[in-house]
Amino acid sequence: MPDKYKVLFVQRNYPHYRRAIFQKLATHPLIDLTLLYGEQAGPGGLANVADDPIVRCVVRPIWFVPGTGRKVCSIPHMLEYVRRERWDVLIVSNDLYCLNLFPALYAARRRNTKICIFSIGFPQYKQWLRDKVRVWLAHRVDAMILYSYAHRQRYIDLGVPGEKIFVAPNAVDVDGIRKAEAQMTPESLRDFKVRNGLEGHRVLIHAGRMVENKRLDLLLRAAAQVIRKVPALKLVLLGDGPMTEPWKRLAQELEMADHVLWPGTVVNHEELCYWFHSSDLCVAPGQQGLIANLSHSYGVPLITSDCERLQGPEIQVFTNGKTGLLYAYENVHDLADKISNLLVDEDRRLQMSSSARDVVFNQFTIDTMCQGFIDGIQYVMPR
Repeated sequence: MPDKYKVLFVQRNYPHYRRAIFQKLATHPLIDLTLLYGEQAGPGGLANVADDPIVRCVVRPIWFVPGTGRKVCSIPHMLEYVRRERWDVLIVSNDLYCLNLFPALYAARRRNTKICIFSIGFPQYKQWLRDKVRVWLAHRVDAMILYSYAHRQRYIDLGVPGEKIFVAPNAVDVDGIRKAEAQMTPESLRDFKVRNGLEGHRVLIHAGRMVENKRLDLLLRAAAQVIRKVPALKLVLLGDGPMTEPWKRLAQELEMADHVLWPGTVVNHEELCYWFHSSDLCVAPGQQGLIANLSHSYGVPLITSDCERLQGPEIQVFTNGKTGLLYAYENVHDLADKISNLLVDEDRRLQMSSSARDVVFNQFTIDTMCQGFIDGIQYVMPR
């Protein structure tokens, strides 16, 4: 048995929020990692990591089938690299819209390469045939590594052996957060608030791509109601994307443009640290994903919707009434009430803040996520 397992990890993209986990895997004593990903930006213009001195990266173009909205794609280098040399383990997403997926899996099997599927599990939008294919595929690969325990149980309920399913819960870099917070002082935080017009205000924050399913229109309309009760209110909307300008126009129409800050995309914790520590609540009115981990990591209670199809597996960090609140999806009045109630109830908000931070730092770290991958690799490659 080799000292290290040669692992080929294939992804469409290498977004910034994956840097910490790939660097953790690349420096693990059992892993010799090669990461293949496409050079094009991800959905909503999500940029790839520009340069990573720690992870061995191979970047190649992806070809998208015209008329499919970047859904159906070809990743030619996947098959090329599976065949190029002998790998112990291939880790790949169960991307059923990738034309090279099944040829690459077939080639890996012929070369006796163990196959692990890394997956969200089941997409939020259910499709009967697609889900059937996912279960069929789960039976035929050597192991699955999923984001959430709930999706693991769903696969088990559908007959996939539980011993081959591992969980690597999606995580943010809490070590990076600790380091950034250690450099922040009360004086520097106060100066940041003054510089950005946040001193003396209640602050709501959202971070993510500005795409339609985030439904920041609901947040803007709810905030317009909250301002009647809490005039000193500011919204910090971090991110960029195709809906930035339409939502800026909506803020003007609601006569609250002066209450909204649009800092653009912020990905480094040295800056995120100041924005989140200047905020009272995080609000994700539509599709929710890693923002749940991010808000909890900084100890900012989360308000998000009760619509299950919009909840990513990251919702597992959230407990309604303990680390934040659920509101009735698309009900602007209920969202406004939930925001207002927490803003004025400081004791409850502080309790939620402490609980939110504890759950992430104790259960949903990069170390925990990395261990899920290691457990899956060791299962298919026992020593």
